[in-house]
Amino acid sequence: MKKIKQIIVVSLSIIYIFMLLISCRNTGNSETPGLTEDQQLYVVSIKDLVKSVSVSGNLNYSNVEKLSFPSSGKIISLVSDDSNPFNVKSGELIASLDEESIAILEQALIQAEIDLNTANQKLIDFQNIESQKTINEAKLDVTAALKNLQESEKILSELNGDNPPEIQSFKNILSNKQVLVKGKETDIETSKSYVIKMEAALDTAKTTYESSLLVLDAKNKTLNDANIAYENVLQKWFGASIPNDSKYINMSPENIYQDLGIDLSYLYDRTKRRLQIESFKDLANTSSEGTLNSWIETPYELVALTWLAWHPGLIVGVCEPAQLITIGGFCVSREIEEAWILKQNANGEMNKQLSVVNSTESEITTYQSNLLKAQIDLENSKKALDILMSDEIIAENELSYALVRINDDIEAQGLTVKVNQAKFNSAESDLNFVISKLELDENLIEAKIKKALVSFDQAKENLKNSKIYAPFNGVLTMAVFNEGSSVIAGQIVAQVSSFAEIQFEGNVSESDVLLIKEGMLSEIEVDADRNLTVLGEVSHVSPKSFTSQGLITFPIEIPINMPSDIELKEGMSAVAEVVLYKEQDRILVPLDSVNSVGDINKINVYANETIEERVVELGGNDDFWVAVLSGVEVGEKIVIESALTGTEEFEIDWED
Repeated sequence: MKKIKQIIVVSLSIIYIFMLLISCRNTGNSETPGLTEDQQLYVVSIKDLVKSVSVSGNLNYSNVEKLSFPSSGKIISLVSDDSNPFNVKSGELIASLDEESIAILEQALIQAEIDLNTANQKLIDFQNIESQKTINEAKLDVTAALKNLQESEKILSELNGDNPPEIQSFKNILSNKQVLVKGKETDIETSKSYVIKMEAALDTAKTTYESSLLVLDAKNKTLNDANIAYENVLQKWFGASIPNDSKYINMSPENIYQDLGIDLSYLYDRTKRRLQIESFKDLANTSSEGTLNSWIETPYELVALTWLAWHPGLIVGVCEPAQLITIGGFCVSREIEEAWILKQNANGEMNKQLSVVNSTESEITTYQSNLLKAQIDLENSKKALDILMSDEIIAENELSYALVRINDDIEAQGLTVKVNQAKFNSAESDLNFVISKLELDENLIEAKIKKALVSFDQAKENLKNSKIYAPFNGVLTMAVFNEGSSVIAGQIVAQVSSFAEIQFEGNVSESDVLLIKEGMLSEIEVDADRNLTVLGEVSHVSPKSFTSQGLITFPIEIPINMPSDIELKEGMSAVAEVVLYKEQDRILVPLDSVNSVGDINKINVYANETIEERVVELGGNDDFWVAVLSGVEVGEKIVIESALTGTEEFEIDWED
């Protein structure tokens, strides 16, 4: 089969190439520069790519029903329509038995009904007799005796069980007491652990508190030293009056300068001071009022003048951060700022440590409170444990007393069971004696009723089906008997097929059967009219094969979507094209124009009177065409070697 398919593919390829060469003849080699005698051009275009499997077969009606009479008789009429003798409508009379046959069926129905009524009356009479009443009473006695026996046995079983209800109740009470004792013991151990934990935490907090006080003292001393250093540097540069005013101790240098109206850049500037001194000398020479005291406006000027006058090194009031001061020199603002920073840092550390002391002191208070509460809870738990242990002893005593009482109850209940067993045996014997006499008769009557009912239903069905009607609109495809013929029950009289439901039935080769799936679309061409194509979907692919003349095939069925204006006949031959794969609006080129080396596919493109070898990405293909996903565009011309006569089928995963 595979060789036959290969031969068909090669033959079709040869025909395809021949037709392609004819279509391309107008672009002959003599007129196209750059082409040889064996080369032709093809203009790339957009087409639909379809891969399908052809299946031959016939059209058949899919809905067929065979008709028959359920009883024997003689046919007096068959359907007849002079205009269209084979067409029937739903509910239309197909065939009927003669009057004699129907009369026999009616009489049989009447007799069956009489027999059924008679049997039912016999059963009613039987059930209403005095003995039946006695049976019911005996059954009630048995039921009551059995109930008493079962209840007494249940009580005895519970008493003899591992956990009688009374004993289980005392066990549950004792178990609950034991659980409470165990739980309270656990609570005591937990409370003890918590007390120990709180004691340890309190000791740790006290130790931490004492250590923090020592650190606080050290931080306080550092702060005092920083305050003194800040006072000293203010006294050094501004005079003895500065420390006497305590508000300056906690003021930043900038605020002090502003409050005192001090300009360091002027106060400690040698050039400015020298000019001021020269001005003072001129004033002293020209006026008797020019004295040192009148020249010096503030004490700070006096201090600054003294430093500038008598200190051998460099003194700068304000200096840049990167400015270097000579050995033995001073930067006033820097010295004051550094002292202020040390004071602020010391104050911050003091406050931080004070917060630690306060926090530790709070922890001590909390731990003391928790310890006291834990100690109280521990004492309360010990008292509660004593009470629970007393309750546990009481519960143990009550359980012991209950075990003694249960033995007496078991003995008494055993006697009750024996009495109830004797009563039940007696009641059951009485019932068996009563029903043994009547049971057989009742069964026989009921059997007769069932038989009569079956006969009645059958007779009614036979009469109802003495006439056969068309089950649906269709065509009478078979009529076995003529009018006046005798038939037996169940014998086929006629066959009706629905012309509204028709299907294609064909056979698929074993090489193609795995490609076809249920639900695939199909285009069906009827041989009687090659211009007529109808659509359908594959509904069934047989799992069982058939062999004929050495060929293995698989039957398939394709219901046809029938157009309203088309009439098809059963038995018409047709060919179905089952669509396996379809891509619309694809760029297609002849399969033979592709040159493949490994995984690389190339096409020769003709442009500017030259041939360009171009790598392309391929899609799906059929036996003649292949889709190009990238590499060439619509309207471009590709080169085909006309000497080629074979085709190469590209491997395509149709499931994707």
